[in-house]
Amino acid sequence: TVATNLANIPSNSLAYDINIKGIQNVCETVSKNESIRGMILCSSWHVYGDQDISGDISEDYGYRPDKVEERAKIYALSKVIQDCIVRFFDKKQDEKIFGAFRLGTILDYNMRNDTAAGKFITKALAGDDVTPYKHSMNKPMFFVSMNDVCKSFKSFIDYILTKDKKNIGDVDHIFNLAYPTPVKIIDLANSIIDSVKKNSNGKILPKLSIVDLGIEETDSQIVEKSAQIDISKINERLNISSLTKPEDMIDQIIRSRLDKMDESNA
Repeated sequence: TVATNLANIPSNSLAYDINIKGIQNVCETVSKNESIRGMILCSSWHVYGDQDISGDISEDYGYRPDKVEERAKIYALSKVIQDCIVRFFDKKQDEKIFGAFRLGTILDYNMRNDTAAGKFITKALAGDDVTPYKHSMNKPMFFVSMNDVCKSFKSFIDYILTKDKKNIGDVDHIFNLAYPTPVKIIDLANSIIDSVKKNSNGKILPKLSIVDLGIEETDSQIVEKSAQIDISKINERLNISSLTKPEDMIDQIIRSRLDKMDESNA
């Protein structure tokens, strides 16, 4: 069983009903059904917060849902609660495996336009200005490609089906799954602009236009350069040796979309 969630939360009640009650219902169903060997939760790197991040971020870095913008706190809190429910059931059950991947923001060929990367790519390919906000442009983002997500999930499913359960520490079945190095939003925007210019052979020339909403940027929104997501656990336990660089995945997405644009114009 793979459990996902509501990422863009329109109301607090839905955050509770879907992200919290929903995951509890799934865990209870898995627990009671003898034919189900385990489950995987699509968790998020946002359980660590996105402010004042420094050092190596391993699975035992700690929950920091207050270290996000106010608008994202309900989401971050719901992800922490989900994470805890899955870990509780994993401890509670002697044989079934309840695990979670703390995913980076997913980069995919069909990703939604309401993410920063999706929005920036759509604007850049249209030749429009790419518009990061001044107050958040230095915030870090951790990314992961959908291909790496699928590869890691398959490996963990094989683990669930073939291994005897062994509990080693509190986060035995919790895994970081994001490219280790963070990308600032401003760098993300510039990477997309450069990729569109290069892959369109200079035919599409989007520009960077920073939007100032009058919100002050604080030091806590600037990630330390030394911050890294520790992915050694997926290497050791799931034989995932490396992940795709966000810049490389962005380049692949843009080339694919340009090819589709050429086909539709042919």
